[in-house]
Amino acid sequence: MKNTHLLLMELQSSGGRLPTNGIWWSTSRIKIGGQLLGLAWMAARGTGIGNNSIGSNSNSHLRGGAMIMAANMAFFLCGGGEAVNDANGDHTPMPSSLTRSILMIDTILVGSACK
Repeated sequence: MKNTHLLLMELQSSGGRLPTNGIWWSTSRIKIGGQLLGLAWMAARGTGIGNNSIGSNSNSHLRGGAMIMAANMAFFLCGGGEAVNDANGDHTPMPSSLTRSILMIDTILVGSACK
């Protein structure tokens, strides 16, 4: 009950704008963390670390790329598209049709890379 009261007070003080900064920061951390893990996976598997030579395991590169795309998917599935703010701090969510299109493309790419 206390959280609902604080949310209503914040909505009144912000002129009716939704407080999306927490969602935005959380989803951005998920996305950036997943992308960094994917890049690290690709770099570690293709540079001689772990008895691999350069380019010896292209599946690892594909799986690292799939991890990067999966991080993008997690961003949108956790509400990152709806929590976008513009430079002035106004809530400007991405259109749901655009979010669905991005998710569909990312799903196809992740599925293709993981075969």
